Amino acid sequence: MLGGLEALLGGAVVALASVIIAYFRGKSAGKRSQKDRAAHDYQRTMEGAANADVARDADDARTWLGKRPPRSR
Repeated sequence: MLGGLEALLGGAVVALASVIIAYFRGKSAGKRSQKDRAAHDYQRTMEGAANADVARDADDARTWLGKRPPRSR
C-alpha cells in the first residue's frame, strides 16, 4: 500500500514539475517575441526616417504640411 502511495506522489511531483517548466519556457518565448517585435518596429521607424523627405526651408515645410491627407493633420 505504501509503494502505491509513493508512486502516486512521485507521479504528481513529475506532473507539477513539467507544468512549471512549460510555464517558464512559455514566459521566456513571450519575452523573446516581444523583443523581436520591438526590434522590428524600431527598424521600420528608422527606415521611415531615413527615407523621409527633409524640408530645406520653411516654405517647403509649409507645402508639405498642406499636401498631407486630412486624417493626418
